Amino acid sequence: MQEIPLNPSYSDHNSEIYPLKSTSRLVGLDFGKGFGILAMILIHSIIQQIAEFNGALFIPTFSSIPLIILIILVPLLLLALWGTAFTTFSVIGITNQLLKIPAQQTKENLMYLGTRIISGMIILLVRRIARLLINFFQDWSNFTLHWQNLYNIEADTIDAIVWAGIISAVVFYIVKKFIKNIKQYYHHLSIFFIILAYIWLFLAPLLIQITNLVIDSWADQNFVLGEYILGKFARGRFKLFQTLAFGFMGISFGLLLHYKTRKRILLRYTWIIMGISIITSGIMILIDPSVLTHFADKDVPSTLQILNLGGLFGLITIFFTQFDYVSVDVQHNRTKKSRWVIRYGLISLTAFTFDTIITRIPFRLMCLIFGPSVDHTVEIPYLRWMWWQIILYVAVVWIFWEIILRLWEKIGFVGSLDWWLMFLMRVILKKGNGKIPIQKILYGNTYAQKTKEKKPDKEN
Repeated sequence: MQEIPLNPSYSDHNSEIYPLKSTSRLVGLDFGKGFGILAMILIHSIIQQIAEFNGALFIPTFSSIPLIILIILVPLLLLALWGTAFTTFSVIGITNQLLKIPAQQTKENLMYLGTRIISGMIILLVRRIARLLINFFQDWSNFTLHWQNLYNIEADTIDAIVWAGIISAVVFYIVKKFIKNIKQYYHHLSIFFIILAYIWLFLAPLLIQITNLVIDSWADQNFVLGEYILGKFARGRFKLFQTLAFGFMGISFGLLLHYKTRKRILLRYTWIIMGISIITSGIMILIDPSVLTHFADKDVPSTLQILNLGGLFGLITIFFTQFDYVSVDVQHNRTKKSRWVIRYGLISLTAFTFDTIITRIPFRLMCLIFGPSVDHTVEIPYLRWMWWQIILYVAVVWIFWEIILRLWEKIGFVGSLDWWLMFLMRVILKKGNGKIPIQKILYGNTYAQKTKEKKPDKEN
């Protein structure tokens, strides 16, 4: 079976210049989601389990860590800001789908937006029910219903993905309605949305402060709906006044990918955006170095989010250039070697909700061997575990999840939140077959090619 590039006039040897349409999916997107979930699991295992949600406990330990291990650990801890990437991934997909629908087809565009809104509500419903039954901080031996989880005004990762995705989709649809020939101006639009992302982050501190004052003024008025809506914008680690910037970045990236931007031009965008982020955040950090100590806080400083914006653009560019700007054979080989990473993206909603509880199992086993990770018998608690114990624990967590995922895959991840989401999408929206598309995502191109090769050509 011969694979077809995005533009039929380009052959395989041009694939490093133009992305290929060797699959209906962008493999870099699947890899990025899986990488993000794996990074989140490992980061949470360190910060939430070992340090008991206090990242400052690691500072004294750094002095005893060998340089090579420190070089590995520091980037992993910096990826604690990675959660915003899932908003970007979601909006890249949304932008790509909206660009496939002509602007003149108002009904089709509105139907797609409606579907996105309904599917987003289903995601939030599944998530809330799950958090009601098993609380984020709940002990396995103490099963209780946490009704307060049904009403939480703070924005978490899923809130950011859903709400920023919906808002970004509506914004881009409006832009699409006014600009008839988007293909002619897509570079200008891409630059516009990147600039909008930076402006949004610069304005975020002021907008957050004003909105919180409004929420506080409603404290005695029981204005529940208003508090809930504004809270998603101004409160929580993934507040929309910050994460919407990553939605705008997703629109920019989606435009560049949909219109087959040359690799060298994509890299040029990347270097410029990374440079702007590093220089801008660097100056802001020199003015106030204390922001570096708040990377794991609920209120992430906008300075770090500006740095995060450039870093994520660079990282996502790497994913796409490694998986989608290559020949078909190279893509197949790299996808095959990366399945163990991509697999994590298949249970993203489940991991977002239950990773802390699941990871607590290997943590408790390690505590039986090494003792508590934090010593609370002294006035100032400190981290007891040495760097090699931390590394060993992270390795055990990874192996534990690998075993779970590989066994769970054999039954199609039945029972996971992601499976329930697919099931409800089938029942409510009549969309899909109610199953997680494991075969398509993990084994897609290679599997499809082998299947077609087995079928005899009717013309022969």
